[in-house]
Amino acid sequence: MASLYASDTSQCTGRYERKSMSQKITSVYKLVTIPFFYELIQNSLGRKKTLRYLAQGPLKTKPGDRVLDVGCGPATIRPFLGDVDYLGMDLNAPHIEKATADYGHMGTFVCGNAVTDIEAAKGPFDLIICLGLLHHLNDEEARTLLSALSGRLSKTGRLVTNDPVYIPHQNFIAKKLNDLDSGQNIRTPDGYKALFVDEWMERETRILSGKLNIPYNHCCNIVQRKAA
Repeated sequence: MASLYASDTSQCTGRYERKSMSQKITSVYKLVTIPFFYELIQNSLGRKKTLRYLAQGPLKTKPGDRVLDVGCGPATIRPFLGDVDYLGMDLNAPHIEKATADYGHMGTFVCGNAVTDIEAAKGPFDLIICLGLLHHLNDEEARTLLSALSGRLSKTGRLVTNDPVYIPHQNFIAKKLNDLDSGQNIRTPDGYKALFVDEWMERETRILSGKLNIPYNHCCNIVQRKAA
């Protein structure tokens, strides 16, 4: 399998730094930077139900697809994607180490900043995934990243994002969880829409509810090139 990354993939330092990302990384929030606690929390919430839904719908792949997963974490989505050529990128070194230990035989994993290091990802890609990433980026960072990612899509490729969202008449629990989220930039559907600035792309938005074991809402955006 040819490398999908044009740089050294062994750059994990064991430290966790997100200086350019807008999120809380103090006290209890540091727990989610540790793979064991991250997966414990995600499993208790029923995240695999969400991943299964996404893999059967917006993230559906075919054998041989080239997939870039930006902000992959411990790559919990990887087993759901089938026989694809997979590259996972995350800034959290322990998450990348866990992903490599669990799924190193199923792809390539690199430590990197999604905003600044994406240039080394070798496109084009048939599917680019950003799950739970945009709400950790401010508007400028998110627009820069999405524009760069859009330019790495194949002619029929898709860019799929999925993040928590504020919606009207939202369940109290869902809203409170948003308020407590480590990400500082949870948006409304229109707020996410404003991040996609490339006019040659078309976008579909889905508000997902009932995909976890608790009341919660996600905003899923599916982006691809406009038909000629």
